[in-house]
Amino acid sequence: MSDADEIRAVARQASTIAGEIRRAAWRIGTADAVDWRSVGAIQYRKRLHEKAGRLNNLAREVDGMAGALHRYATAVEVGQSALTDAAMDTVGAFHDAAKGVGRTIAETSRPLTSGFGLRR
Repeated sequence: MSDADEIRAVARQASTIAGEIRRAAWRIGTADAVDWRSVGAIQYRKRLHEKAGRLNNLAREVDGMAGALHRYATAVEVGQSALTDAAMDTVGAFHDAAKGVGRTIAETSRPLTSGFGLRR
């Protein structure tokens, strides 16, 4: 598994957790359906709605984190591809340079060895 794949796996886990948080917020938000009337009931329902709101905000933040992780995984892939391309370009340049040096040596040594009857 590549680095980008591992990052995406974490992003999927974060998305799953965000979904679980949203379900918890929904359960808390619907818990006020009990027929209970009093000052305490009013405060209880108010707190339930506040907690549900905070959980929904948290779920959005976790979704945002998952999105950021997906974007980071893409950036990692682009960076790794660029590094691979640069390395291959460098290897190609060294190879070409080595061939050029080899040709230069062969061409330079030809006049030196021709007087001795040596052949390549």
